Amino acid sequence: MDDSGIYLKFEKQIPGNVDVEGYENWIMLSSCNLSINRGIANETGQGKRDVGVPRFSAMMCTKESDKADAGMYKAHLLGTVLGKAEIHQCQTSGDSAHKPYKIFELSDTIIADYNDNMGMDSFSLVFTAIKIQVNEFDGTQIIDGEPVTFNLASGKVE
Repeated sequence: MDDSGIYLKFEKQIPGNVDVEGYENWIMLSSCNLSINRGIANETGQGKRDVGVPRFSAMMCTKESDKADAGMYKAHLLGTVLGKAEIHQCQTSGDSAHKPYKIFELSDTIIADYNDNMGMDSFSLVFTAIKIQVNEFDGTQIIDGEPVTFNLASGKVE
């Protein structure tokens, strides 16, 4: 299994195969995708726009089949709220290897769907709030970025 540098951990532990220092037993992901859309209507001839609220897709993830599968199947089938989910996208080479440059924290996470494609799994995570932190890599070190939190229930940035 190649190290993608994308790691997932649930508050209600589902152990994965990662053996990287600091990420032991996290779940290794192959990819992660989040889409945020905001409807904007331009009214012809009036020079104004109506800006809608942000709409978040579920966090779509893929991973190779591993020991986390059984726990993820069970959580999905039972509709278990897994608490906080953390996804870290890390440098995979150089002096800053395995330091996160992008961090997602999802609140009250539930596995909304789970697809097993005989060796490659895909699943989606739904959540009630999301915190995103993008760190800067200057070539030698990671510089912490400012986190942004959006609460889907209140529709507000916190």
